Amino acid sequence: MEAQSTQTDIAVLNPAVAPTQASKPRVRFNILLAVFFGTLLGVGLGFLIELLDRRVRSGQDIVAGLEIPVLAEVLKNGSLLETLRRLFRRNRTSMA
Repeated sequence: MEAQSTQTDIAVLNPAVAPTQASKPRVRFNILLAVFFGTLLGVGLGFLIELLDRRVRSGQDIVAGLEIPVLAEVLKNGSLLETLRRLFRRNRTSMA
C-alpha cells in the first residue's frame, strides 16, 4: 500500500535563489599568504640545515665541539687569483 502511494513527505522550505555576486578566489590574499609562508619556510629550513651541519671549518669548532686542544691547522692560502698575482708579480728580486 505504501509503494502505491503518490504522496511524499518532502516539502520545500526555501526556494533556491541565484547569488547576487559572482564567487571568485581571493587571488591577492592567496599570493600574499603563499609568499609569507614560503619565505618563513625557506628561512626556517635554512636555519635547520645550518643547525644540523656538523662540518668542521676551523680549530675553534674542534675546541668547542670536542673540547680537545688543537695542535696545528692547515690553512688554505687565498684564492687562485691571489696565488697567480703572487707568482707573477713584477717586483721579484731573483728568478729561481
